[in-house]
Amino acid sequence: MLLFLVPLKSSKMSNSWENTCALLERSLKSICAQTSSKFRVLVVCHEQPRLEFQHPTIEFLSASFPAPEPINYEDQFPMREARRDKHRKILQGILHAQQVQPSHIMLMDADDLVSNSLAAFVNQHEAEPGWYIDKGFEYFEGEGQLFPIRKRFYGKCGSSHIVRFDILEKIAQTTSLSDMHHRFLHHQDVRKFVEKQGFSLSPLPFSGAVYITNHGDNIWASQGVLLKRYGQTPKAFALFYLRKFFKAMASRKKNDALVQEYGIYDIAS
Repeated sequence: MLLFLVPLKSSKMSNSWENTCALLERSLKSICAQTSSKFRVLVVCHEQPRLEFQHPTIEFLSASFPAPEPINYEDQFPMREARRDKHRKILQGILHAQQVQPSHIMLMDADDLVSNSLAAFVNQHEAEPGWYIDKGFEYFEGEGQLFPIRKRFYGKCGSSHIVRFDILEKIAQTTSLSDMHHRFLHHQDVRKFVEKQGFSLSPLPFSGAVYITNHGDNIWASQGVLLKRYGQTPKAFALFYLRKFFKAMASRKKNDALVQEYGIYDIAS
């Protein structure tokens, strides 16, 4: 059984709590459209999100630590407290998963979408240590275009690793909420954590997820933060918009097959 572990930021950390809840609801619909029934969903949160969608596989777990204070998305980068909050929720979720004993856990972001084939694939390979998503898509909210990411998807998106539960459990048991490093099980480091336990992850053999950007509540991928990362010089601005133009040219429109597999739709503003 595959457990999707979803840490949800608090209303204090959101530009819009209504938008955050709508993004989570879309992600949960995507997750719960699995072709196999052998999955569960655990959302770790500080307050119960306002959702219309309900599904018997979804459980909400209250975070056992205070929510961080509000951050300025544009002026503070990187935002270590936002990361630490997310990874504390991941740790708490892994420890809570001992009650249901899943075969694997997929570490998720609360705004991304996943292939509806993940649970079926995992259930056919229950003994495997796990997988990293090498191929996927980026979806720029509201534009109807999917940019194919053909390698290193896991370097960009937090919804990119599926790891056998017993491996994550051992990692979690050597970490505490109080002294957790802000890069604990960060998506760029998950493979290193697993390798330290003597295992290695394989690339998922299909496009596993959709990375959603520029929806107004991204911590790392809002346009303002990306511009800040590139810098404020004319050359930096030119490179930023050249990259954006390249993505637009290389993207393809969402079609019925992709909508069905990943549950793609735009959040009404």
